[in-house]
Amino acid sequence: MKRELYFLTIPVGIFSLLFFPFIFSIPFLDGNINFVQSVLFHNGGFDLYFDFFTSVHPPLKILILNILYSIFGIHQVVFSLLGYSWGILGIISFYFLAKKLRPGSEKIGTLLFAVNPLFLATGIFGLTDYILTSLLLFTLLMYTLNKNVLFTLGLISIVLVKEPGLLALGMFFSIDLLCFIKKRNTKNAQKSLLYIIPVSIYVLWDLYLQTKGVSEWSDWIFAETASQGTFYTIFNNLVTLQIFNKYSEQHFLQLLFLNFNWILILFSLLLSVYVLHKKKLQRKFIKMLHSLNQESKTTLFIICFCLLYSLTILTFQTYTIPRYALPIIPFIILWFSITLNEVHNIYIKRGIASFACIISFVGLFFSIDPIATQLWGKTTILGQEIYATNSKLSGNDGFTYNFQYLLMIRKRTNLIYGNTNIDDCGKIFLDPNNERVTIQTLNLANQPTIVNCGLAPVR
Repeated sequence: MKRELYFLTIPVGIFSLLFFPFIFSIPFLDGNINFVQSVLFHNGGFDLYFDFFTSVHPPLKILILNILYSIFGIHQVVFSLLGYSWGILGIISFYFLAKKLRPGSEKIGTLLFAVNPLFLATGIFGLTDYILTSLLLFTLLMYTLNKNVLFTLGLISIVLVKEPGLLALGMFFSIDLLCFIKKRNTKNAQKSLLYIIPVSIYVLWDLYLQTKGVSEWSDWIFAETASQGTFYTIFNNLVTLQIFNKYSEQHFLQLLFLNFNWILILFSLLLSVYVLHKKKLQRKFIKMLHSLNQESKTTLFIICFCLLYSLTILTFQTYTIPRYALPIIPFIILWFSITLNEVHNIYIKRGIASFACIISFVGLFFSIDPIATQLWGKTTILGQEIYATNSKLSGNDGFTYNFQYLLMIRKRTNLIYGNTNIDDCGKIFLDPNNERVTIQTLNLANQPTIVNCGLAPVR
């Protein structure tokens, strides 16, 4: 355990060094919307929140922030540090999950996950997909360890942070049901009763929304079924095979080619061919799945979740924001680290691991992938030359994919606090209505940049 704790200081330390310089940043883009939502709820509960937003995600994040604001006051540091806490939970959960599934794979996997560009970029403001990813790893670890109370707590958390948590819950239940049918084990039947708790909580949340005349998230749906809501649109896409559309194309291109992901995936495929070519390991893998023990159930969950998430969430007709693919990223890294662990030649293993780390760091700090450049081109925002993902359906939040986004928000923060005149206020304040709430909340109304750009405080 001491060795594990010593090693964990490395990925946690790197993540912290990359994260902490930005905790004073003023929330930006969807991070700012999340901040405004938490402020509205803190100031006036759900009534005030629903006055501004009539389509919402589940409330876990704003409920926790409400408690933190009551203790420490409303401040961007409190907002950012909550994101940091989720990140640490995700990193530690990833480590022990990888170790449980394949001892020896946890070190390289955890290092790659801790410096993953998309994970860091979405972490500074604790965006919901980032929280869902960390909680999903925690819940999956508790599932693997057979910690039923913590597993149930994890299930409650994932369904209360974002709707795709329901997909994970359904997958967990289906696998346990399959296990019960196969083994007729009373313990499995008793465990299945635990699912009633998170399902009931989400149903109560949905009923509460209906009484308030509010719906689950249904904004920015660019499908003919938009008026019928998110869940119906996803179901309709599957039934009518509308999963093949221009939005899914962009989602999958981002998953493959942002941050050099294609190199990691390519290595994983090649290593998988190498591993499966060894007949003993192939038979062992099939036997493990057939046994339906906790490790094999976890493996089955990961495979099925990634497939179903890709077919439902990444094919959804909405802005193609890179972070929507984030819940799949740790499982790609896990795939790579587990297959790499099967390579017995120490020099080849170290060479591939070193190359993967170098590529991850390059993708973290630079947008220089030639394939991504060809796909999206380049644009310069707040001094950073990045992929012009906004030109292909992603909107402004398409810029949130690596460390360059953190540099952008720091420069923006410095400009807001600075005394220089801004030539183009539209590049600094992309969402004036919500940003006025942030300006008033953080007492920024007298800053020269705010005055020069004519962003008066909310009355």
